[in-house]
This record gives sequence, C-alpha cells and structure tokens, in this order.
Amino acid sequence: MRKSGNNLWAVLGPGILYTAAAVGVSHLVYSTRSGAVYGLAMIPFILFFCLIKYPGIRFGSEFAASTGRTLVDSYISFGRYTLWLFGLSQLLSMVFITAAIGLVTTSLINAVFGVSFGMLVDNVILLVICAVILITGRYHILERLTKGIVILFTLLIILTTISALFKLRLNGMSLGYVNFDGATMLYVVAMAGYMPTPLDASVLQSLWARAKARDFGREVTVTEARLDFNIGFVTTFVLAVCFVLLGMVVMYCNGITPEKNSIGFANQVIRLFTELVGNWAYYPIGIAAITVMFSTLITVMDGYPRVIEALAIEMLPRSGGQFLGRRFYDWVMVFLVIVSLTVMATLMKTFEAFIDMTSVIAFLVGPFIAWLNHRSMFGGQVPAADQPGSVMRLWSGVAIMIQILISAYYIYLRIAG
Repeated sequence: MRKSGNNLWAVLGPGILYTAAAVGVSHLVYSTRSGAVYGLAMIPFILFFCLIKYPGIRFGSEFAASTGRTLVDSYISFGRYTLWLFGLSQLLSMVFITAAIGLVTTSLINAVFGVSFGMLVDNVILLVICAVILITGRYHILERLTKGIVILFTLLIILTTISALFKLRLNGMSLGYVNFDGATMLYVVAMAGYMPTPLDASVLQSLWARAKARDFGREVTVTEARLDFNIGFVTTFVLAVCFVLLGMVVMYCNGITPEKNSIGFANQVIRLFTELVGNWAYYPIGIAAITVMFSTLITVMDGYPRVIEALAIEMLPRSGGQFLGRRFYDWVMVFLVIVSLTVMATLMKTFEAFIDMTSVIAFLVGPFIAWLNHRSMFGGQVPAADQPGSVMRLWSGVAIMIQILISAYYIYLRIAG
C-alpha cells in the first residue's frame, strides 16, 4: 500500500484514464470528419450524445467508491442470464473496438514515419507491445503513463484550436448544415457509438476505481470519484469540439473531402495541425497524435481483460474462479490480441466502413449497459446517502429511453434502406 494523498493530482486516476480512452476514434476520426463534412452543425449532436451517456458512464466510478465493489459484482445480483448476456456483449465489444483503435493507431504511425510491414504485421507489433506493458505493469504503470499523455495532448489540441480560430476567415461561408437524409442519419448513429466513448467505459471506470483504491492506499470517496470523472468528462467534450473546429477550419472551409482509407485520413489529420502551426511541427504533432491513439489503445486493452477476468471469477465455481484470477488477465490479453487481429484480417473492407461498423456495435450494446448501471445505482445496493439525486435519476431513465429509440430507428433505417 502506498501513502494516501489529499491533493487533486493524487486523486485523479480513473477519470484521466477515461479521457485517454475516449479521445481516440471518437475525436480524431468522428469529430474531425464531422467538422470537415458538416462544419459546426454536428456540435449539437456531439453534446446530445455526451449528455445521454453521462449518467450511465458516471455511475461506474461512483458505484465502486460507495460500495467497494465493481459493476460486474453488481450485475451478478441480477441473475446469471443477465451476467452471461453482459459477458457476450463485452466479448463482442472488446474485439471490434480494440481492432478499430489499433487500426487508427498504426495508420498514424505509417503516415508519420512512412514505415510499414503491412497492415496486419504493423498491428501485431503494436498490440503485442501494449500487451507486454500491461501484463508487466498493470494499473500502477498505466495511470502514471496516461496522466502525462493526457496533459500533453490536451494542451496541444487547445493551443492549436486557438491558433485555428485566429486564422478563420468565413467570408460569408456557412458555418455548416445537416441535410437530414438517410445517409446522414446513419452517420449520426455511427458517430454515437464512440461519442464520447462506448458505455462499456462505465464498467472500466468501476474496475479502475478499485485498482486506484489499492494503488492509492485507501478507499476513494464518492466525492473524489465524482470530481475525478467530471474533470475527465468535461475535458473529453471540450476536446471533441476542438477537433470539430479544426476539421472545419482546415477542411470544410477549403472544400477538402476526408479520405476514406486509413493512412490517407491519418495524413489529413496530421496535415490539419501542421497547416495551422507550421511545417516544422509535422513530426512533433504526428507523434502527439500517435500518443493520443496509443493512450486510447492501452487503456482499452487494460480495461476489457479486467472485465472478462471479473466475469470469470463470478461465473465459475469458487475454486475455479480463484485459480483463473491469478493469471487469467494475461490469458485474456493474449486472446484479445489474437482475435482482434483476426477481425482486422477478415472483416475490414474499407477503413470508413469498418470504423462505422464497430461504432454501431458499441452503440447498440449501450442501452443494455445503461439499464444495468441504473439498476445498480438505484436498486438498493448503494446507500441512500451516496445515491445521486432525483434529477440524475430522471436524467438516467430518460437517457436510456432515448438510446433505445435511436437504436430502433437505426435498425429501421437499415431494414428500410
């Protein structure tokens, strides 16, 4: 156990990991593409998706801080069938989301350094490096590595956005508009899956909160957990808006269409920054962009094996669960690497279509997880003094209904189209 600290820097942890996990595909890909194609018109949608996901994601760290347990521990009380259904949803999410994030990360590396051994080999190298870091270091090294990364890219993106706004010359140009046709609505739903992050992040929050308590040397209070998460959540939204502005200034205002292949789009994102800062900054900015995606990848690759490990301990007999718990994280990590690479090798037709497919999967799973989290917080497991107020309870319930309706609308569009 380490000595506790009372300063804000010491308290920060799971919320910063949340920021690192969120500022990846949703920001570099969807926020930038939104600004490039629709100008500022997608910002209200981004805010809307952040608001409807906020309660469900926030409940993860608060539940862990209040009860000393994870959301997975809570789900077991809802019945074994619920736990199995959740486990299947996590297996589906972890493979596709890891594959998508890995693809974007390697595309950025290839774009910046011009070195590639082929898409599959590049991703093998990247995922194995992440797996080795996590297997050897776990939460202790993850938090320390991620705090510095998040601060670095947050400052860089905000400063670059301010520079972009000074160079903005509208000259009567529209700030953007949305034509509400079927294709646009399909894009909006696809963006919703990753914006600001899949709802699976709530479960990761609860697991990271427990790991934080062990590393911190004492239990994290509900107030500290809420502050930590809110800082991460607000930072995530601000950065999403920044990427929309950057996409608008450099691409939308100049009539540049986003590339549909991964390396071409990665090049566009880096050029977007260098046009605003100067050619001298190409490599520093490229490395920063790689760092953004790497932090997303490593936090996601840490989180999902924690979820599967916790599920296995709950679902197997006591002796079997304890045995698996010793090295099960490592074996799940190996499984995650192998299956994610298999998905990339067999299912990817185009970069844009693959990213959209993984995002839709994440969004369709979301209402189920939001419902489980609502039950966890308000079903009697959390002491009344630690439960959110009536406004948050109503907010959560309405948000779940909205997500269900959007999912149904997406399915209708697919069937009708």
